[in-house]
Amino acid sequence: MYKIPIRLYSRLVILFIATLALSVGIAAVYAENQPKANKPGIGSANKAKPFDKKHPRLRAAIDATQKHGRRMMDMAGVVATATGFDSEGEPVVRIFTDKAGTPGIPADLDGVPVMVEAVGRFYAHADPAPTTKWTRPVPSGISVGHTNITAGTIGARVTDGANIFLLSNNHVLANSNQAVLGDRILQPGPADGGRLSDSIATLHDFVPIIFCATQGGGFTCPQVNNMDAAIGLTSETQLRIATPSNGYGHPNTSIHPAYGNPTTLGDEDLTLLLGETVEKTGRTTGYTSGSIQGIHATVNVCYNATCTLLARFVDQIVITPGNFSAGGDSGSLIVTADRKHPVGLLYAGGDGITIANRIDLVLNQFKVQIDRDTTLPTLSIDDVTVTEGGSGTTTAVFRVSLSRAVSDEVRVDYFSENGSALSGSDYTAASGTLSFQAGALSDSIRITVNTDTDDEATENFFVNLSRPTSNVNLADGQGEALILNRDTRPPAPPILR
Repeated sequence: MYKIPIRLYSRLVILFIATLALSVGIAAVYAENQPKANKPGIGSANKAKPFDKKHPRLRAAIDATQKHGRRMMDMAGVVATATGFDSEGEPVVRIFTDKAGTPGIPADLDGVPVMVEAVGRFYAHADPAPTTKWTRPVPSGISVGHTNITAGTIGARVTDGANIFLLSNNHVLANSNQAVLGDRILQPGPADGGRLSDSIATLHDFVPIIFCATQGGGFTCPQVNNMDAAIGLTSETQLRIATPSNGYGHPNTSIHPAYGNPTTLGDEDLTLLLGETVEKTGRTTGYTSGSIQGIHATVNVCYNATCTLLARFVDQIVITPGNFSAGGDSGSLIVTADRKHPVGLLYAGGDGITIANRIDLVLNQFKVQIDRDTTLPTLSIDDVTVTEGGSGTTTAVFRVSLSRAVSDEVRVDYFSENGSALSGSDYTAASGTLSFQAGALSDSIRITVNTDTDDEATENFFVNLSRPTSNVNLADGQGEALILNRDTRPPAPPILR
């Protein structure tokens, strides 16, 4: 069992990337009992402009950081480099230093402006935080752990359609590869008083962590990781879906749109994550909010106090500010602030930043999805039929209904989709957001249909619901419109013989 890190060597730093894999950094795994960070966060949580990942200025900033990042890291006082955005949302090379006034840093690199920020050094700290046992079923976002570790966090309740699982990290549930399937998982974790009688799950699956090899006093990392994740078999009687009442509540069952189709890899646009405001509920720091300031990060993570057990992770997510997480928050599910769409699984960090796995990769690995709360109201859209028969237009009215009224606002996005009927010629494409105020039970989506007197077969198009708020489940998310033809021409005269 590894011990709680008290202080990493003062010159170990976290090198991370803000938009593409740039430099290698050091972070501490967060299954230990650590207090909230009290040093300033890395940069502001400004909302980045919606730059396409191929935009010339963003591409130039990425290229400059890749080209000069290692040289910048060799300069005394520089603790991290990244591609990011300035306060106006313009792409820049960001250089982070341990104190103000570090000499020798250029004003630009290959014509890309350099933004220098004094953020101090990165350390890991230790200080147990009090927690309490919970009555079963317990909420997500609280203490949990394998019998031989300290304590981490229950991230979420997930399901494969037949079984219920508890989602967290390998180093929380599987003791950094040292566990065997079937081992008991305790709530609370051992550091918080958990005993064998407090078993909440059994280890069902985990992704082994590939550790770097020592070489000449340093490390070589020929193989890399993309997640620190594990699941434990549990049940609805043991684990709830929502966090405690002072947390973010229910996670959405649909993950962030930046991941595209959640079961398909290659259709993502992770630039949509940059600047997104996010939240988490964790064992140590409870509910906190922050901002995604880096994607495609490459990070070296220490798994013991002396950092002799090191693993390299790629394609990670970086969140600021520094008080977003602390030791013991490992395993927390990170969701968006607006609609609670899952974006990442927290597992590491240091003063100033938090590191998370991509949630799409984690869910795909275990072939699970965020579980639904069957006690929530449901949202459905009706099918409609319209009849042609003249010139001009008519309207297809889709009724969207809640199964019961709720006390908070419900929002859901919608967009039309072609079937045999085509937008532009047969109907007018539409998209937007429906908002149900507290107590409302229904609303409608109105789509303009172009009519004519042509003799045509029945055509159709669809309206899809997506990204509902987390206080409802989507029961029927697709409405179909049938466009029936009514032939208005007079019948042909009979043929005389």
